[in-house]
Amino acid sequence: MLQGERIALRPFRESDFDAWYRLMAEDVEVSIAGSGTWLPQTVEAARHRWHSILDASPDDRINFAVTIDDRCIGSIAIKFIDRRSQNAWLAIVLDSTQLGQGYGRDAVNTLLRWAFMIENFHRISLDTWSTNERAIRCYKAAGFVEEGRMREAAWVNGQRVDIVEMGVLRPEWLERQQRS
Repeated sequence: MLQGERIALRPFRESDFDAWYRLMAEDVEVSIAGSGTWLPQTVEAARHRWHSILDASPDDRINFAVTIDDRCIGSIAIKFIDRRSQNAWLAIVLDSTQLGQGYGRDAVNTLLRWAFMIENFHRISLDTWSTNERAIRCYKAAGFVEEGRMREAAWVNGQRVDIVEMGVLRPEWLERQQRS
């Protein structure tokens, strides 16, 4: 388990399915923020997706449950892993009732500490919608910088929005840690 200041990151357990299902299949706000859309999903289809996530090769994707007092409130992962170049992408989703409390920032910082100090990644990237201001503030606070925009590249909640591409390098992150 990776301990943050307020959260812990641990492997998913079968008992986390109900929380994950509420998050990914029932929380419309979370689904739209993450993928730009929401579609109804049966429990059976969600369970199939759940098992594909649990069974994912760590060469492709590494998933963590974001927990408070061992209760799952979200998911954070690195994906599109390129061990040769030491690059990966970060993805995070939290229960919409838990937003604005610093849990996302703590989860991102905890994952970055693990990715850079234990797994020896050099670069972690991500992208988000330009309208997701809360996430952009969170990522910037963790050391990510905006590296580019794909203008009007996504259709989200009835409007065209930019996709903001962000990244953080291990030397930048280490420097931030020394200043803190």
